[in-house]
Amino acid sequence: MNGNKLSGMEKKLMRAARAVYPETISKGEMLTQAEYASSGPTSKAFARLVRYGYLVAHGSSRLSASPVLFD
Repeated sequence: MNGNKLSGMEKKLMRAARAVYPETISKGEMLTQAEYASSGPTSKAFARLVRYGYLVAHGSSRLSASPVLFD
């Protein structure tokens, strides 16, 4: 994972997802753990992390860290 291209918020969101891997985590719980409120920038951060392949979407509200991060 190229941490240099991730914002501070994205790094905190990834820490929350990695902490529960291989389980899924809700976006709301990720935000709580990362100490961010739901807003436009957080929605964009989730979308970027999925697009980068760091997170895997499970429906519209749950995510997991990508298994490739643990190989």
